[in-house]
Amino acid sequence: MIEIARTTPTRLTTELFAPVRFLFAVVAGLAGALARELTGSPFLAEALWALALFVLPLPLLPALLLVTMRLELPGLGELGFSDLVAVFYVVRLIFSSRILDVRLSPSHLVLIVFFGWAVLTTAPQSGMMWPLVHIMLYAVVGVALTHSPTAGTGLLWTVLGLALFETIVHLPDMLTRLHGVVLADPAQLGALLIAALLVVPLLSLPRNGRIAVCGLLLAGIAATQTRSVWFALCVVAVAMLLPRRWHLPVGLPLLMAPPALLAAAQVTALFKLNGESLDLRLQSISEGLRKLSEKPITGHGWAFRDVSPMDFANGIVYNLWVHLGVATGLVGVALFALYVCLLSSETARNPSAYFFVTAILAMSLTEVPLYGGSVIALLFFALTSVRREPDRPARTAEAEQPDTTSGLAGSGHRNATR
Repeated sequence: MIEIARTTPTRLTTELFAPVRFLFAVVAGLAGALARELTGSPFLAEALWALALFVLPLPLLPALLLVTMRLELPGLGELGFSDLVAVFYVVRLIFSSRILDVRLSPSHLVLIVFFGWAVLTTAPQSGMMWPLVHIMLYAVVGVALTHSPTAGTGLLWTVLGLALFETIVHLPDMLTRLHGVVLADPAQLGALLIAALLVVPLLSLPRNGRIAVCGLLLAGIAATQTRSVWFALCVVAVAMLLPRRWHLPVGLPLLMAPPALLAAAQVTALFKLNGESLDLRLQSISEGLRKLSEKPITGHGWAFRDVSPMDFANGIVYNLWVHLGVATGLVGVALFALYVCLLSSETARNPSAYFFVTAILAMSLTEVPLYGGSVIALLFFALTSVRREPDRPARTAEAEQPDTTSGLAGSGHRNATR
């Protein structure tokens, strides 16, 4: 028996007013930009932007967060504009009944413990909490996305749209390195392109359209000329041939790293890549291990400084695990490893999320994704939490059963009841 979807008066009113709210928010945002330009008054501009973020339909805020993360827009103190978008999203969700729909999986609970430990190790040593606050905001947004399939679907389309925009704009200069107009960083853009490639099967696109889109995305990945991105794509390709197990996203990149490192010199010479960046990364990892040996249990706090006499990007160690060790000690590394293993287990029946976790962990062997303004960090927390219902016009009684094979939800998540 087919159940006819019913629309309540409240839901109908919400759907009718959503376009009006969107247009009003756009006008308020543009008015804020104009006021700042003409009057030079930040107060009026910030008031109008706050109004826009308050009025904009809630499911659109995560998409706006992604688009504005790498843009140098004015914020408030230590909070950038994208941070304010995240704050408005979380606050509006807390003060609405939809907060009750947020689902916490076991991996989320471990992530909370990890951040609690990071706060305890950071506060007494450096006192600089803002670098950690940015990452926690992205994680909270990711967990909050479990409340709504609509917000998750909007984010997926934004990931694909932004990735295609960055690639298409670069087509006339495809032989040069792709940095991106919005993201302006090959590694960040490479992670976005891999995410877009993995979410294509989840979106309603015709077969020929999917082939064309995947071709463009693969061309964009090649054009990043970034070894960590290429390595991540190779690891994902191998992972697709293997049974999905909880340990694979962590273990496979480590197994494939030694041969990849041996081939790095040949790849660098063949494609005329920057050889100095590889040496810098290896040196920073070595110095990070030395720094970790000084405080192996608690680390030096998230805002640690002076990793070596050389200034490695203000103390950044180009390896996620070593970076976490220097910042939070071996306890923090163990907690984050437990989080990743649980996350891998929860997403094992959801290929897109599972393979994206694998890709980010592969990239993280020579990158550090967890910092303020990192698209990689936002996508890592968000795309592994999204609950999305499959696109279908009608649902039978059997279809009312929880669907754990579609979307990017973890196996512990259930689709929202309509």
